[in-house]
Amino acid sequence: MNIVIVGGGTAGWLTALSLHKKHDVTLIESEIPTIGVGESTTDTVIRWLKQRVDMKEFHTKTNSTFKLGVQFDNWVNKNETYYHLFGDVEDKVPNGKFNQVVRYCFQNGINLDNLSIFDKCKEEDMTWDSVATHWDSVAVPAYLRQKLEHKILIVNDTVEKVHYENESITKLQLVNSTVEADLYIDCTGFHRVLTKNTNNKWIDWNAKGQVDRALVWQMPHKDTIPTFTQAEAWDYGWRWKIPTTDRLGNGYVFDSDFISVEDAEKEIRKRVDYKGPVRLIEFNPGRIEQVYYKNIVSLGLSSHFLEPLEATNFDFLVYNLQNLDLVIEDKINVEQFNKNANRLAESIREFVKMHYINNTNNTAFWKAQNKNLCGNAIRVIENAETTNNLAPGGLFTDYNWYKVAQGVGIKSKSKNDDAELLALFQLASI
Repeated sequence: MNIVIVGGGTAGWLTALSLHKKHDVTLIESEIPTIGVGESTTDTVIRWLKQRVDMKEFHTKTNSTFKLGVQFDNWVNKNETYYHLFGDVEDKVPNGKFNQVVRYCFQNGINLDNLSIFDKCKEEDMTWDSVATHWDSVAVPAYLRQKLEHKILIVNDTVEKVHYENESITKLQLVNSTVEADLYIDCTGFHRVLTKNTNNKWIDWNAKGQVDRALVWQMPHKDTIPTFTQAEAWDYGWRWKIPTTDRLGNGYVFDSDFISVEDAEKEIRKRVDYKGPVRLIEFNPGRIEQVYYKNIVSLGLSSHFLEPLEATNFDFLVYNLQNLDLVIEDKINVEQFNKNANRLAESIREFVKMHYINNTNNTAFWKAQNKNLCGNAIRVIENAETTNNLAPGGLFTDYNWYKVAQGVGIKSKSKNDDAELLALFQLASI
């Protein structure tokens, strides 16, 4: 198949990496700047990536550091911390009963960190088989470009006009040439160059209590490089700290309904010993109505974005790339592709919003948090129900949902005295 990718950011290059072996790929490196909201990934992304690149080389070339999970500071009570550790120990539990063990621990108030491979690990034990990463969002596209420059056609140009027939693209008019393809992939971020003039609309998730801005800055490391993404709750949102080998990336993600950009910057200056410049990023939380529309596929920020918390955007990209392969191979149809994508996007929204629900900060932002945005998840978790609804697509498992629920203070409405599950937990947590 002849495929054109528009956009040379991380999403565009990961898409090229996914498709280039089976298809004729052209990547148009637009002059539109990439947003680069965050530089944090999950173990899901790394498992996908390690099948396609040498991770030791990737690690070196992209200034990557190990990530064992997320450290949450002040997300319920001030001066309290909980961890969302990656790497569950499902393979230590026989007979497919791991989810039952997870629910057993939750019901009995046992810290689910015990079911992570990172609970007792030391830095020398870390390998790319078991860990996520923080990476440099400028270095990753550069690395992938070098790996693919002789395997795909790279066009350094800008799309001037998109030609449609019944909302399917017939050709792209660039500044210096014209490009035609069987399938067009939009990796142009919030610009959505290929879909903005179609009936494939953006479903807006923004509302009071939803973060929609970020002020970002870079700082040198002061101490040892941490092995966690650090997320600290502030008055009108939260601050991230993401370490790469050469610097510490920072951002204050906030809600413009409750605080101005100027006041958000004042809060940064008050809390952080930093006098350099900050850069504003504006984003519109939501998802596109159909990820696969006519002969256009929207990937990366052009398809879905809620906020940087839990680094879900690259996960969503990888999930859609895997499903795109299934569509091209006629193993699922476009309708099923879109159904899967939309279900996962809504699940991501519920999962992320669950992080906000029990913060004791009395600012208007924290008071505005709405448990209804978590769908049925809280009810299912509180009752420790057996369900597959918590993890459509496998992006976040029951372990992830129950671990975060435990961290933010959601309690089980029942106890569990199953001796077999106790024994399985003890075996798994050795």
